[in-house]
Amino acid sequence: MDLHRLWRFLALLIFILATYFSLTSARQHRHRHGRQRDKRGYGGGGSYVADPAGGSAGPDRGPWGPWSSEAPCSRTCGGGVTYQTRTCTSSHCSGATKRYMSCNIQDCPEGSRDFRAEQCSAFNLEPFDNVYYEWIPYTKAPNKCELNCMPKGERFYYRHRDKVADGTRCEDEKLDVCVDGKCLAVGCDMLLGSSAREDKCRECGGDNSGCNTISGVLDNDPLQVGYNDLMLIPAGATNLRIHEVTASNNYLAIRNLSGHYYLNGNWRIDFPRSIRFAGTIFHYERKPHVFFAPESIHCLGPTTEPLYIVLLYQETNRGVEYEYSIPKGRVSETDPDSYMWYPGEFGPCSATCGGGTQQRSVSCVRRKDLSEVSADLCDSVLEPAREGACAGVPCQPQWSVAEWGQCSRPCGQGAHRMRQVICEQIVSNGRPSLVDSKTCEELHGPAPPTSEECPDLPCPIWHIGPWAPCDKLCGDGKQHRRVRCYRKVEERIEVLDDSACPEEKPETEMACHLRPCEGLDWITSEWSGCEDKCGLSFETREVKCSTQKGQVYDDSFCHKYRLPDLKRECISTAECQHEWYATQWSECSVRCGAGVQSRKVFCASTENDTFTKVDDANCDASKKYETTQNCTGKDECKGSWFSGPWSPCSKPCGGGVQARKVLCLLDSKVVETRNCDGSLVPFSNEPCNNHPCGEEPLVLCHWAVASRLPLPSCTTQLPMPQSLPCRLLTVACRDVTSAWPAQLATSCTA
Repeated sequence: MDLHRLWRFLALLIFILATYFSLTSARQHRHRHGRQRDKRGYGGGGSYVADPAGGSAGPDRGPWGPWSSEAPCSRTCGGGVTYQTRTCTSSHCSGATKRYMSCNIQDCPEGSRDFRAEQCSAFNLEPFDNVYYEWIPYTKAPNKCELNCMPKGERFYYRHRDKVADGTRCEDEKLDVCVDGKCLAVGCDMLLGSSAREDKCRECGGDNSGCNTISGVLDNDPLQVGYNDLMLIPAGATNLRIHEVTASNNYLAIRNLSGHYYLNGNWRIDFPRSIRFAGTIFHYERKPHVFFAPESIHCLGPTTEPLYIVLLYQETNRGVEYEYSIPKGRVSETDPDSYMWYPGEFGPCSATCGGGTQQRSVSCVRRKDLSEVSADLCDSVLEPAREGACAGVPCQPQWSVAEWGQCSRPCGQGAHRMRQVICEQIVSNGRPSLVDSKTCEELHGPAPPTSEECPDLPCPIWHIGPWAPCDKLCGDGKQHRRVRCYRKVEERIEVLDDSACPEEKPETEMACHLRPCEGLDWITSEWSGCEDKCGLSFETREVKCSTQKGQVYDDSFCHKYRLPDLKRECISTAECQHEWYATQWSECSVRCGAGVQSRKVFCASTENDTFTKVDDANCDASKKYETTQNCTGKDECKGSWFSGPWSPCSKPCGGGVQARKVLCLLDSKVVETRNCDGSLVPFSNEPCNNHPCGEEPLVLCHWAVASRLPLPSCTTQLPMPQSLPCRLLTVACRDVTSAWPAQLATSCTA
């Protein structure tokens, strides 16, 4: 019995010790793990948020196992979320089984796409009611952690997912992020569970000690109807809030120093909305109140440029409250009437005639003591000109001489160069005008020369040195040589830049290969074979000079005495059933010059050296021999006579002469007439138009002409479209002008 109690006591002692060492090990692992996480840039100071959905309520108690390593971060930049899990080593634990931490909190590169927009765009390639849309985020739904998207250009939105990806911002201007479908607070240090907050100047963890907060009421009245500047907000302002004290028929507007309106400008009133400008998002609101709505404008900032708060005045100004913060040391005064532009005296003129400019300093000063302040506090629209015109008297005409141009040749003798010389007069605005050269000649004498000879210089040439030995004793190497551009001047060598030589620079490097680094020997292909080729007596194969790895080199690197046989007799061949056979060529068709030879080609079968002619279709037409070929006669050719067309007759009647060109040609060239047979020479002229003058010759004319012009000599009874003998139309027209009506005479054509 005592022995049994002893065993129970020892078992309980072992359990207590095991639990203690387990908790100690887990605590040390958490501390060590937290330090490692800080080094990797995961969150600082062990900041995390426990998952309320996992584990049980109550303080962190029990024999918990160690926390796991972090899961992959949900984002690569901009503040993602990771988590750790743990398990209870017994059934009695209280606390969370999962905790979330921030990771990759560095800013994303400029131009990166919005994380929520990326999740919406993933559905662009999925049809929605059989239509493909371009989805963009919709952030006005009640649950900020749902993935609500709307088609671009449409007026509805759709919930694509119940939860956005962990690390998605709940709202654009807040650091809080969605985790497992819930919006969790994030400190200004970008860490989940952090209590760090911004002060009024948006300094993380600040206590407003380095911040000035300016506030007041602008109740200027009466004002001029239209746009009136109320105050100037300096660059760098944060937590800006502007609102009307009571509703009115006036409107708030914002413009920059150049007069460009971002809100409610040019008598156009914007709808209440959020607008991004000056480096931040401005929220413009107009909440209904009876007939009018009190207006308000607010933004987080900081602003990147000075901004004027403007009142579009239409009735009594009942007051505009404002408040903003700005770091100490920056300009914070905002009354535009407290500052003015102060111009200095103009300096000396830049020219003595022809229109010049003179400069002056213009500064922004405080009205009460003229002390200089930042230019942002003065209205840029009212800034005086810093530059003025002066010396408006025209200048005297002068010769304007340009720089010498390039020589007509870069080197050698006889080169010239030109320059432009013109007479100019500066009349106004400092711009020269062209004047007649005679004016300058009368005032200043002849014009300077416009051309001159270039100095004689020898042309640069390349000096090419010898090739150096190959830098590798075996394998692929390189050879180099020195190539320099030089010029020889008075027995002295002048080395020049490569660009001075007009010719292209020779190569300074080339590949070389003395010998392969590996052993070489001949490798062979398979024999071409004889079995499937009829009538073949020999078969062949290819050889290559190659290394053992298969790199092929030129045949000169392998020993010739080791060259394998490239041809051998066929042991067995297939007999050809039908083949083409040809007779010998005939004699040339001409004794001299170009002619033709012919021969007979036929398809035949052979058996015991006996040829039997068969139909040509039995042989392969693509292998048929040529039946004709060009040839040249054995004798030397003489020339031949060629004649051209006849020229028009020299007389229309009474006997004229017409001529033509007669040539002796040999080998397509005109040669002397003695190279042609004189007995065969054609006539070069002959008589023509031998009929007496006064008689009208008959010619052929068309039926249509004959039918329009029925002359006595025409026979109009022949059917179309034969041609009929009739008089020349020109003669017929002359005849009918006196004998026939005028309308018929005018219908004749030449």
